[in-house]
Amino acid sequence: MRTRQMFAIVGMFFVLILPALGGDHISITDIAAVSGNKYEDGGVIKTGVEVFFDKKVTLTQIPDEIEDAQFIKGWNEDARWHFNKPNDPLDLINKQHREFLTFTTDRPVQLWVLFDRDNEAGIKAMAGDINNPWLWNDFDRTDVLVPATGGKINFTLYKAKKISPPGKITIGSLSASGKTMYIPLVTNAMQQDVRPNGKLVIVWGELKVLH
Repeated sequence: MRTRQMFAIVGMFFVLILPALGGDHISITDIAAVSGNKYEDGGVIKTGVEVFFDKKVTLTQIPDEIEDAQFIKGWNEDARWHFNKPNDPLDLINKQHREFLTFTTDRPVQLWVLFDRDNEAGIKAMAGDINNPWLWNDFDRTDVLVPATGGKINFTLYKAKKISPPGKITIGSLSASGKTMYIPLVTNAMQQDVRPNGKLVIVWGELKVLH
């Protein structure tokens, strides 16, 4: 019983007190891409903020689902990464596709991906060949479309099926010739929910404490 009360206090701290102290910013570190291009924490996603280093693409509206999300700023050219390395052994290519982008977070996070709607059919067709279909295995496709400037792009919003615990996160590649790179985002996984019996459940990652 004492252990449950302790977890409840900790949960209340992260849900109510930590954000008030400015601790709601997610620390995203150790960002690395197989391509060798530098990726970095882009901060909170906003309209007008460029999401790539090498192409002027900005979102023209931010849906409620990712209103306070932080994004990882990368390189649009990495959408064609596989096609720039045609001579690499297939085993190496497959491994690099599965582990294309890695980063570390300091807390449980909800992972999201913005992916060019016009690129979805082509990637699915290739999934059985070289690309590991991680996006369709590990994420749910939402009905949310996010328009962007810089190429008349409409991104589809994908939501990870599971909360990612603190630590290393690995995302695969979605290479396709001449297309747009995906945009990874994270939101704080802490939330509050109320059970039908009226009891408050504090959810922190996959930890649930019932009062």
